[in-house]
Amino acid sequence: MTVTAIEPPEGVWFGSELEALGVTGFDEGDELPEEYRELITQVVMVQADLESELVFDSSLLRHNILAAPDPRGRMRMAKFFAEEVRHGYTFWSIAKGLGVELTGRYFREAKRKRQEVFDHIGAVSDWTELAIVNTLTDRMGVFVFKDMSDCSYRPWAKVSLDVARDEVGHTALGYANLREAIEKRGELEAAQRWLEKWYPMTLDMFGRSGSARQWHQALRQRGAAPALRRRDQPAAHPAGPRAARLPLQPPLPVMGAA
Repeated sequence: MTVTAIEPPEGVWFGSELEALGVTGFDEGDELPEEYRELITQVVMVQADLESELVFDSSLLRHNILAAPDPRGRMRMAKFFAEEVRHGYTFWSIAKGLGVELTGRYFREAKRKRQEVFDHIGAVSDWTELAIVNTLTDRMGVFVFKDMSDCSYRPWAKVSLDVARDEVGHTALGYANLREAIEKRGELEAAQRWLEKWYPMTLDMFGRSGSARQWHQALRQRGAAPALRRRDQPAAHPAGPRAARLPLQPPLPVMGAA
């Protein structure tokens, strides 16, 4: 039987490429191939753009904690943000190890806006919208960090499963808040409206919004940091099986699904 070598697509690194370099991975401070450095920095900066701002600016914390309808909700959101600030510091540190110095001025003046979602995530209007955001975007975080648990850049791989576990809890919190909003406060119509806004943007969180592949191949592969994955894994619904227990309809036509 003849085995034909498969060339990796542009922007994707296979384990065989690392083996050809005589390495199994890289640590902070190692000399990195130019393309590899560019790719890992891009992925790290997406995460830093999302969470590291919390290390410098507490306004989002205050806004979302105070949006909770009762003291219990505020307590739970405070715990949520304590974990998010820790994630922000983690990726601030990883970015620094790659030679990227993130400062308060960066987040005030020059924060990257590669994804439309970043223009909206800091301007959530109410508690029901926040519940949708946590249910969807934190679940995408679960996919990303589980995918990256065997990342060849070891500083990321070292923290990946711990962050994934936190994101599972954040998704569960979002779902619990969403269920309460629908079942106890009659927010079904608002929840459906916010779902239609956030569902496609969640799928757009990783990659570039303007990419020709973003709404086709990338969506079907769940958009989870493909540049440094070592192995393929099954696709998953971004809202997860729990969403089916609520009377919400995922806006699949907006996503461009076949």
